[in-house]
Parts: sequence; C-alpha cells; structure tokens
Amino acid sequence: EQRYIQATLYFATKGDEWDNCSAPDDIKDNSKCNVQSSYGYSNGFHWLTCTTECEWGGNRCNKNGYINVTDIEDNGLNGKLPSEIGALPKLSALALEQNSLKGTIPSSYSDLTDLAVLDFDFNELTGSLFDMSAMSRLQQLDLNNNNLSGKIEGLGWEKTNLKFLDLSYNSFSGTIATEIGLLPELRSLQFQCNDFVPPLVWDKCPSKDLIADVEVCEDSNCD
Repeated sequence: EQRYIQATLYFATKGDEWDNCSAPDDIKDNSKCNVQSSYGYSNGFHWLTCTTECEWGGNRCNKNGYINVTDIEDNGLNGKLPSEIGALPKLSALALEQNSLKGTIPSSYSDLTDLAVLDFDFNELTGSLFDMSAMSRLQQLDLNNNNLSGKIEGLGWEKTNLKFLDLSYNSFSGTIATEIGLLPELRSLQFQCNDFVPPLVWDKCPSKDLIADVEVCEDSNCD
C-alpha cells in the first residue's frame, strides 16, 4: 500500500517534471540520483523504478520497512498534496518545503499520529489548518510563506509536543490560540505578517528560553 501512496505523491506533484529523481524511461534503471533535503542531499534511486520505495530519493524507512521520512526540498514539486499520505502509519517527517505546491493541506494528515516534523514552508498552499488533537508527537510545524488562512483556535495545539512553530507570512486571522502559550516545550515561535487580532495575552509564557518574533513578544508577557 505504501508504494501506491508514494506513487500518488509522485503523480499529484507532477513527478515527471521534478528537477531530480523523476521516473526514468526504463523502470529497471538502477542509477542513483540526489534530491535536496533538510539534512543536505539525499542519495537514492529514481522514483517508480523496481527498487524498493524505501530507497527512492528523499525517502527513508524504519527497520520494519515502513516509510518514516519523505523529505524533498526545492525539487520542482508542482501540484496538490494527495490525501493518501495520511495513511502512512509510521511517517515521522514530511518535508516538502520550497516547492510550488498548491491547494489545501488534506484533513487526513490529522491521522499521522507518529509525525514529528511537518515542513511545507515556501509553497503556495491555501485553506485552513487541520485538527492536531491526535498528533501528540508533533514537534515542528513549519508553514511560513504560503497563502494559508482562517482561524487557529481550537485545533488541539495542547495535545502536541511542539518545540518549533512558524506560521509567519500567511493570512491567518482571529486571535492566537491561548493553548499555544501553554506548550511547555515550545522554543521558537513566529507569527508575523498575518491578520491576527492583537493583543496576544498569555497567562503563562511557554518558557523563558522562547525565541519569538517581535510582534508576539511585544503583545505578551514573554520578556
């Protein structure tokens, strides 16, 4: 099933037009390719070849053969995120930043209960955020520089384990969810360049070590 799911990602993001690691004419081609990832460059095989999907460029699997990382940065992905990704049971990192992804983030991504990193910054995504009540392992949510909108209250922030949150340069509105201010592990927070209603009032700051943008710091007790 996960091979099929990865194939939906390939076709939904116009994989034949990717900068690197597109499917070759010969599916038995076992030449290597590189895609840029959050950790430098990921060396692997071309997508849709006969090799295991665990070894396609940008993918990694755990010892049991389940995909736990898909990390493809700045590789010309252009299209919509497929909802099928939400059915990858062991996915811990999904990073597709600096591409040209459009449309909404599927609500099925709420089912990624093992997810620790979700990084879609510098794309063209629209719509609102999904519920995070079941995402207790989520540590990094990086969605800056998109076209996302809507309110962010009542999305289950308090159920996450967020350490890094960047929603800057979008069109979010309303008030900043109070429960975000109660996240004990939060260390980096960016909200600037949205349409939030000031002031931000938190009864308790997440941490004296919090690194936050000027707008948040001036409107809260985080000094």
